[in-house]
Amino acid sequence: MRMPVSGGRAEFLLAGRFSYRCASQADVCVLSEISNNQQIFSALNPLTGRGRTLAQTDPGWNEDAWSLSSDGRKISLRGSNLTQIQILDIQSGEKSVVELKGWSNVLWTSWSVDNRRVYVSGVFGVGTRVALVSPDGKETTLLDTGSAQWPTALYPSPDGRYLGYGLRVYEGNVVLLENY
Repeated sequence: MRMPVSGGRAEFLLAGRFSYRCASQADVCVLSEISNNQQIFSALNPLTGRGRTLAQTDPGWNEDAWSLSSDGRKISLRGSNLTQIQILDIQSGEKSVVELKGWSNVLWTSWSVDNRRVYVSGVFGVGTRVALVSPDGKETTLLDTGSAQWPTALYPSPDGRYLGYGLRVYEGNVVLLENY
């Protein structure tokens, strides 16, 4: 739906199950949809809706866990192998993969403000980790947590000094029933 800022009637723009991102330093918005077992990235115009197809790939475990670089040129997401980050260049159509050593499951990716590295969260060893990863696979660990905590939804601040994230916490209890 879209609606004029000055008020008025809302207009329907797109239907379906999708997610979108807009670049913070460029006039670019990208739409992501799953169709025919492919995750399809298309240009998104807030006035006219879906535009041309920019890239497509195998869908991840969470079709919302992808990131558009702030310059609007690249998309990051988990690769088809759980230990990889996939980088899609939406201008050239090139795809590249960054292998993460020691990781067993990438959960989330998000571009750094300078567009040169990617924040990654996922399962590492017996716990979870948040790291900053360069295209050559060099990694700087930012946070290691226990296995009952999963950092997701990584969002760097506009100045690149802070990283906001969600933390899923899993608890378990044991109850013994007697004499029932």
